[in-house]
Formats: sequence, structure tokens, C-alpha cells
Amino acid sequence: MSKKLITLIERKADEELKAYFRSLGNEKPLDCHEELVLLEHSSEDVILAYINRFRLSEKAEILMLEKVTPHVRLTYINYYGLREETQKFVIERNLL
Repeated sequence: MSKKLITLIERKADEELKAYFRSLGNEKPLDCHEELVLLEHSSEDVILAYINRFRLSEKAEILMLEKVTPHVRLTYINYYGLREETQKFVIERNLL
């Protein structure tokens, strides 16, 4: 993750993060670990801005199910569905 993104996450600069994600082309800016950091430390608006452009990695997808509100989960599922491993996680945990 670039130092710029780390700084924006630490400063909770939501508007700048959202603008950054919107300005990107098709290249995915974050790897799995960075997505986990984003999910742990960013607001739901920033997470929505990210998932509006990019699908989460498998580990981040599972964490997302536990960390975000039903609205964000539903938005993500409507965009991408859930990977097979994530579906197994939902079934094993008996999640709704």
C-alpha cells in the first residue's frame, strides 16, 4: 500500500479516499492485507466507494461479512455475489 493511502486511512480522510478510489482505472490498488486494513479502519462510505469499483479478496470478503452493516453486505452481494469459500463460511457459522 502506498504511504499516501496509509496516511489517508490514519487521518480518516474519507472524502479523499473515496475520490482516490473513484479516480482509478481497472487496476486494483490494494492487495489482500491492505483490504483487511481498509475494512478494519475505514468508514462504510469508504468501503462502499472501494467495492463500487473492486471486488474484495477471499479473506477480505469473509471479514467484510462480519464488520459491515447489512446495507453494505447486500450492496456487495448484489454486485459480485459470494465466492464458494465465503458461502461455506456463511453456512458453517449459520449466518443470515
